[in-house]
Amino acid sequence: MEERNVLEEKDAVAAAEEQEHLRRETDRKFLVKYSFALVLICVLLVFGIFMLVPPIKSSRKKMDMIQAISNSKQIYLVLMDFENDYGCFPDDETEANSEYLGAFRGPHSNDYLGQLIAGGYTNSEEIFYAFDKRYSAKPDDVISPREKILQKGECGFGYVRAEEKIKGKNLVRGLSTSDKGGLPILIAPIVDVDGRVEPRSYKERGVYLRVDGSARSERLDSYNKIRVGPRTLFDTGEGTVWGTELKQQVIDSGATVVIRPDSGDPVEVLPKVVGILNTGFGHTKNSKGYKVLNNVRVIWGDGINIQSIKAIMRIMVDLNGWSAD
Repeated sequence: MEERNVLEEKDAVAAAEEQEHLRRETDRKFLVKYSFALVLICVLLVFGIFMLVPPIKSSRKKMDMIQAISNSKQIYLVLMDFENDYGCFPDDETEANSEYLGAFRGPHSNDYLGQLIAGGYTNSEEIFYAFDKRYSAKPDDVISPREKILQKGECGFGYVRAEEKIKGKNLVRGLSTSDKGGLPILIAPIVDVDGRVEPRSYKERGVYLRVDGSARSERLDSYNKIRVGPRTLFDTGEGTVWGTELKQQVIDSGATVVIRPDSGDPVEVLPKVVGILNTGFGHTKNSKGYKVLNNVRVIWGDGINIQSIKAIMRIMVDLNGWSAD
């Protein structure tokens, strides 16, 4: 009886050992079978994350650039209000002629743009922000006391003034809407007075606000200067936004030069011609609020009829605000 019990116990132990062996063997086969799949899934996840990083960075740079463009347009609206009172954008003379703008002049852009806040034209420092990869500071929107207005690092835009020779002296003045429409007022992210731009912030592009109110982003050349056609933004002479000697001769003559395009569809050609002349000579507004070119006019003769006149008036007057004068 005892021998049979011993045998039964041995059989039970053997069965348990066999069952444990089978379980371990099953677990081993499962791990071998699915470990490769798990490793492959992990590799694919890592690869997917790695592939997403460049688009995320690129998207971030684009958003930073869009924000800089948007902020520059908000600043332009403030500059318009400032010009209505002082006749030009901030400069040394506007600072000297107003007790409210005192001390807001100097070697940096925030010295002059601070006049817009000091004069009560805006209470926001945030609109002066433009991302620059070299710096991490942002405006804190603290403008009281006056010494807190646009402190160092709180303005991301470079501010452009014009240098002119008047009565034999080189004078620097603030631009205005009477200047050529293509001239830059603000630039980001500016590096130096030669017009070089930090290239990594906006993926080899620079942002600038023009006198005509348009804000643009353009590619940089090999010297990190903003390209405008075949030239750069601060090149001077023929084919640049700063014009040529011919423009000065037209202005000095006191005459009004009339431009007559030679051919093409007037509905398409006239807006382009007026745009080019506006970039070169700028414009003023008449008593009814319509834009009038400075020193030049445009006339068209051939191919004009009632239908084309209506189309031209709609595009030039109704949509773009130009005077028919």
